Amino acid sequence: MAGSKRCIFGDVHNYAANPTACSSQGCLPYRYETDGKNGQGTTVKNNAASAYNYSGWVVRVYFNSGWGGTWDSFPPYGYQGSAQWYGNLNGTYNNNASQNMAYEPA
Repeated sequence: MAGSKRCIFGDVHNYAANPTACSSQGCLPYRYETDGKNGQGTTVKNNAASAYNYSGWVVRVYFNSGWGGTWDSFPPYGYQGSAQWYGNLNGTYNNNASQNMAYEPA
């Protein structure tokens, strides 16, 4: 959790296409933004080792685009139960393609 960060809120069908960065040429991928950190400028898809959930909802990070395959789950921000709202990815370590926030709050 020492590398570059990218804040992404909401559902993401595919980290390779950021709908807020589209033109007639197509959509750019989500990229890491934090200045001076390892990974800055690289694509998020298949390059994440950890995640923070700053939302009030359970977030899942999926292996495949379109919310498929193996996933890692993070409870809402500040959750103090047995699960952490941040941490290293396990099933999707450097093989992450989408995220979904469509689950009920914990």
